[in-house]
Amino acid sequence: MCMNLNLRIVTATLLPTLVIACIILFPLHTAIGASGLQYIDTNFENASPLTWEFDDQGRIHISMLYDHLRINQHRSDEYQDRVASHWHFRIEAPKGSQQTIIIDNLPRAATRMVNHTMISSDGVHWRALPMELRDENSMVGTVPMDETTMHVARIEPYDTTDLERFLADIRDNTLVDITTIGATVEGRSLEIVRIGNPSAPHRLLLRARCHPWESGGNWVVQGLMKRLLRGNAEAKKYLDRYCVYVLPMTNKDGVVRGRARYNSKGMDLNRQWDKPAVQTLAPENHALEGWLQRMAAAGTLPELAIDFHNASAGVIITSRKEKENASYIAHMRKYHALMKEQIPYTQKEKFVISQHTGGFSGGLVSRYNINACIHELSSKWLEDLQDYPSGKNWEQFGAHLCEVYYQYFDSK
Repeated sequence: MCMNLNLRIVTATLLPTLVIACIILFPLHTAIGASGLQYIDTNFENASPLTWEFDDQGRIHISMLYDHLRINQHRSDEYQDRVASHWHFRIEAPKGSQQTIIIDNLPRAATRMVNHTMISSDGVHWRALPMELRDENSMVGTVPMDETTMHVARIEPYDTTDLERFLADIRDNTLVDITTIGATVEGRSLEIVRIGNPSAPHRLLLRARCHPWESGGNWVVQGLMKRLLRGNAEAKKYLDRYCVYVLPMTNKDGVVRGRARYNSKGMDLNRQWDKPAVQTLAPENHALEGWLQRMAAAGTLPELAIDFHNASAGVIITSRKEKENASYIAHMRKYHALMKEQIPYTQKEKFVISQHTGGFSGGLVSRYNINACIHELSSKWLEDLQDYPSGKNWEQFGAHLCEVYYQYFDSK
């Protein structure tokens, strides 16, 4: 009897201490219980390499991992590019709950470029979720769990499955030719999609997804190809004037693996275009160079080339090395002016002469005499539409580009 009484006294005395110790030693369990979160899933194509954990308020901290550049690690601008600016993951939690996420370890450049994230309950229909900057390297927002799984991505994703589905839909069209020109580091095929008659008076090359996170280019070229394949009088008008060649997804390995910038050998595919690509390090660029050389041998090189990217605002970037080439700059200014004239919303594109050397546009100008530029698509806000960027908005932009290219080739 005395022993039982002593045990009850000891238990009553120690229990509060034990509870406090558990809270101090195991705050993660408390946080999990408070949020109801079950898991952050990254086991799917294009998902981000990341780590995640709770803080003492039950908020979920998402930390992306770094890309690794093979060269120029000492350059501050390239170092900033290493930091992953892409996120794509799935939250698993009770339907109806609210999950507060904090995106940590962002580069300073990324926080200037981002004011929202995209969310979806099915991975198909996306909407913008405004995010609040906490400091120069992180931001916070609360995801409503419309379903037990919610997709979260920096911008609306477009992966290899989306591309394969689209190519399957258009493959049998008589206006379409799909040619494999090579493979990525990991062996994924690289296709050039031709829309129209190769004997048309003018030729145009479009490249997208050099940097894996920049899905806007995929939506734009898809919208453009859909427009050209409508089969109506306007589409015929366009294709009577020009033929389009599209490399729709340059860095497939990076897209699949959810990387931000580099290929699987640590190479930036928008660099070192001033010299031939090393096949073992950048087979993606080597494949496109081989195609360009074959087109040159046949006397059918494209006259205009556009490389689509994403940035905080719309920008047309020309080659710094060719800034004294008056004819080249005049053609690029014409392209810039036509977009503002022909497209209902311009994304407020600026015209700049790049400070980088050896980029895609410079290489195509100096090595192949092709008028080329980088077209940065806004990933932050579409001022004229008063809307966030989305796959639908980018597809509409691509459709409007058909008229831009028609007018561009008008006086050539």
